[in-house]
Amino acid sequence: MKFNMRPFLGTFILLGILSFLISCNNGNNSEKKDKSTTKQEKIDSSAIKKSKADSISKAKKEKKVNYNQIGFKLMKSESLSGLRLDLSSKKVSEIIGEPEEKTDPALWGADGLYHQSWTYTEKGISLDIVGKEGERQTLSRITITEPCTFKTKRKIGIGSRVDEVRTAYQEEIDPASSSASSIAAGTHYGGVIFGIENKKVNQIFIGIAAE
Repeated sequence: MKFNMRPFLGTFILLGILSFLISCNNGNNSEKKDKSTTKQEKIDSSAIKKSKADSISKAKKEKKVNYNQIGFKLMKSESLSGLRLDLSSKKVSEIIGEPEEKTDPALWGADGLYHQSWTYTEKGISLDIVGKEGERQTLSRITITEPCTFKTKRKIGIGSRVDEVRTAYQEEIDPASSSASSIAAGTHYGGVIFGIENKKVNQIFIGIAAE
């Protein structure tokens, strides 16, 4: 007896088509899921990077700048055409000659040292020389005004513009120690202070201005 396959042939074909369609749909869903997962991973990664960058930026802003330390370091390294702190009084005389006026050494209780002012009126230079009695004297403060033409290592001198000062010393300027009449690179407890008049430098001081 022969078995007739025709009644079942259509069913087999239909099942095959349905199986193929289901397989394709699953593949598409899997691909969409993979793409969605990859996209989400990229978003998460970007968010993490942004969060880290924001945290670093915030930490930098919150970090307190020690202008006292910056100023002390600056005043020790800065100079005005060869004049710098801690030079011996002998070396100072070799560089700019003998002063027109010298005060008698006076003992300061603040540091226990003898201070002597050297004034060069015609050159626009005023110096503070210090030392212990009978010992080597050194330069501890420098002040220049007109007509002095000396300049700092960063090319700032009498007559320089305010914007030039701010550009040259932007990392060291302490807003709290500065005003319309002076710009402090560091603080009054150590640094370089620029006197300002008509938006130009009219005085430069290197050293400790406040005890």
